[in-house]
Amino acid sequence: PERFSFPDNWIYIHSPGVRVGRVQNFGSWSPYLVKDGRTCLGLEYFVDEGDATWETADADLVALARAFFAYYAAHPALSRTLLRESLFAAPPWSGQFSAQVAEVHVHVASLVTGAQARGEIDTAADPDTVAAAFLAFYYFALLAWLQGGHDDPARLVARLLGQHLDGLDPRTAQRKRTARQ
Repeated sequence: PERFSFPDNWIYIHSPGVRVGRVQNFGSWSPYLVKDGRTCLGLEYFVDEGDATWETADADLVALARAFFAYYAAHPALSRTLLRESLFAAPPWSGQFSAQVAEVHVHVASLVTGAQARGEIDTAADPDTVAAAFLAFYYFALLAWLQGGHDDPARLVARLLGQHLDGLDPRTAQRKRTARQ
């Protein structure tokens, strides 16, 4: 309900006892994101190099996609609005959506960098390219699901991401070389 809304775009949380960094109010970004009389709040998380979130590998990227799609499944009209507004927004909203997508891109690239440091992804892989691929898989799966072409978009992202990361995993390459000998 609207009574849980607040007038700012977000409120920062200054508590070491929780992982969330701030609460975002989507209705303050654009009135088209929220139905009249309603509110939509989101939780944002911040990461630091070396913390548990930073050290997350591909399984957690899949879990992230699953969480997004589970939310969309419960709110299909919102997912259509989010997709439309994030891809086709006019200024000034287009800049804000681009910045939000850039934040996700930077986060995913940092996860790739962490996985490279642990030897899970080949160091020759460009973290920005892998992050772009993740976002491409995510948007493709969202479109396929919204158009009725795929009933499990999180599974589709998991398969696409798994196939992509398999080719970037030096351990997989070594297993393939060993199997051929």
